[in-house]
Amino acid sequence: MWKQPRSCKRWIYKPVLTITKSSDKDDYNVGDTAHYVIEVNQIIENAVANDVVITDADMTEGLKVLPETIQVTNATLSQDANGDGFTVTKDKLDDKTTTKIEFDAIIESNDLTGGNIYNKATATSSNNPETVEATVEDEVLNPELIVYKEADKPRYNIGDRITYKIRTIQSVEGARSNDVQVTDILPKGITVDYDSFMLDGEKVAKENITITEEGFTVNIGDVTSVKTLTFQAVADDITIIENGPATVINNVKAYSPNTPNIDEKGATVEIEKPILSIEKTVTDEQPEYNLEDSINYHITVRQTAEWARANDIRITDFGMSDGVTIDMDSIQATSEGHNVEVIKNDDNTFEVL
Repeated sequence: MWKQPRSCKRWIYKPVLTITKSSDKDDYNVGDTAHYVIEVNQIIENAVANDVVITDADMTEGLKVLPETIQVTNATLSQDANGDGFTVTKDKLDDKTTTKIEFDAIIESNDLTGGNIYNKATATSSNNPETVEATVEDEVLNPELIVYKEADKPRYNIGDRITYKIRTIQSVEGARSNDVQVTDILPKGITVDYDSFMLDGEKVAKENITITEEGFTVNIGDVTSVKTLTFQAVADDITIIENGPATVINNVKAYSPNTPNIDEKGATVEIEKPILSIEKTVTDEQPEYNLEDSINYHITVRQTAEWARANDIRITDFGMSDGVTIDMDSIQATSEGHNVEVIKNDDNTFEVL
């Protein structure tokens, strides 16, 4: 007796892969290391994805993978991982297992400043060749530097020490200017004390100071908020005031390789020129004198220019008439607030210093 054979049905499951990718921050600076996480799942119950291949090699130029940081869970990392990307494989991925990949990548290129970086990962399998992908795009901040320079006083005299303060400010929140160079263009007549440099209260190492033909450059490192550089200089060239009080402008600029703008400012001070007046009179002057009479002289020297100071004044008395001899013991010299030295010469002259 003939019987109809029984039919037998078997389900052939088609796997479906999903992929997600995330970064640890929304924005970065050039020089930062971004941390990425990739997760791949097979989401169909009872299905298995065979020969899964996960690739991460599509990224912005200037973003480099750090191969030594790659960590893989439930899969195998290929041997050819390098700065341009990597591949991870898994023989079988079921619906109860997650393949996870974590790695770091460094933002190397200064050209990425103010732009975006993207990093795309893909996954596929031999029994479902459809490729799934996930892309992360983040901002690279555009830092901006502002520099200010000021002196501790508006007016100085020859020989004075000028204290300059340079403030370098990062004006973009969260941004960082790398390896900032502060360049100072010195005016004529100003000599810098290179042992006086202080950065935020700490002495600047000499290897961070470069003396140039026009002045100097100081490496103040990375700037994320405010850094303050101070130094001292001496106005020591008298020729700068030969035509009167001199206005001295001292310019400074700040530069960073990942900061497009170069800000430049100046500090202006005035170097005063002293003006001396001298008056010589006779005390109790008489119309005529007799032989052996004493004549009392009074010499007054004044500095008359406002704000100015005359340094190292030398008063010389000479040219007495023949037959008139200076009584050297009678010389009295005073100067308010200063020590005075009298030099008595053998040729009937004297000097007051």
